[in-house]
Amino acid sequence: LETTQSVPLTCFKDGTIRVKGTGLPVDRIIYLHSQGEIPESIFDCFPSDAYTVADIYAIIAYYLSNKEMFDKYLAKREKEA
Repeated sequence: LETTQSVPLTCFKDGTIRVKGTGLPVDRIIYLHSQGEIPESIFDCFPSDAYTVADIYAIIAYYLSNKEMFDKYLAKREKEA
């Protein structure tokens, strides 16, 4: 069985990475995940018709697979703030 799942993220012109179809920055999902929240709880914090709990799982899996890139991104975002 071979499958691929798309990750519902998009990069805005200002350089922020957000959940596709929303204004929700990926930073919020990563932060809550790092605080021990499960995807279902994260979804409950930001319910939307634009994405699903499965999408939150996919985003977290993508983050974990690309942690170094995201850590650099998050450090840059923190510095800009």
